[in-house]
Amino acid sequence: MVNLDTDIVVMSKNPDKKLYPASTAKIMTCLVALENVRDFNAKVECPYECFDEFSWNYEPFNPNFVDASTADIQPLQGNVTYNDCLYALMLRSGCEAANILAYNIGDGNMKKFIEMMNETAERIGCTGTHFTNAHGLFEPDNCTTARDMYLITRYAMDKYPGFIKICNTYEYDMPANELYPDGYTITHTNAMMRETSEFYYPGVRGIKTGSIYEYNLKKNGEWGDAIDGFCSLVTSAEQNGYSYLVVTMQAPYENAEGESGTHYSDHKKLYDWAFDEFEYAQIIKENEQVMEVEVS
Repeated sequence: MVNLDTDIVVMSKNPDKKLYPASTAKIMTCLVALENVRDFNAKVECPYECFDEFSWNYEPFNPNFVDASTADIQPLQGNVTYNDCLYALMLRSGCEAANILAYNIGDGNMKKFIEMMNETAERIGCTGTHFTNAHGLFEPDNCTTARDMYLITRYAMDKYPGFIKICNTYEYDMPANELYPDGYTITHTNAMMRETSEFYYPGVRGIKTGSIYEYNLKKNGEWGDAIDGFCSLVTSAEQNGYSYLVVTMQAPYENAEGESGTHYSDHKKLYDWAFDEFEYAQIIKENEQVMEVEVS
């Protein structure tokens, strides 16, 4: 947890432990897009290559990639822009949107885009981050740290005003396709932004959720039993002129009582604590005379 006005870390626990980012990896996908796209109203290509790996019939089959979150962009859809993809990526956590961005910005080569993600992480100063895909679905070598995710997010916020504009948008109208001939509206996955949610928190701005219900590891060429998943979350909040950013990584998907959403509760408690306990105080004004001392 960092005070965005002063860059002071007000709370930290295992900040450099390598963990799985889930869809918070899309923050880096968004950043690389913002750095490299010049015309956000330009149309993108949506080839089957951007969708295939999420299919049950894809070879080689990967159970961690099926049932991926989607923004309902369709293969070969011709009216989708970079702007649409960015909102689909950050609001609805569309995995196909991540691949479409990677394909188009990587000149038809998604691996090239992933190299750009890792190069950007290194340039920013990340020391425990390695991305293996643009969408954040589980792969053993797809990792980051809470500190690195803060650095990535803060960099995007500082360099590109459009980043927080996208992240802080609750709903966005997507173009029509064969599923939705009249177009359709997507909403943000962050329950802290939804006023009807028990986790709603006034002043929250985005930023990105990342949840995996369960995942599988491969050993000796065979997929093992499913492992309980986790939730990562990056949010920022502002109240009474104070701003904070919180990154939590790999919280249990459900607690011991079977309740979900405890990562949201963690963020709410941290914000309540910070907004209640900390305030700015001017100790002395610049060039103010405090006292006089006699000198022999």
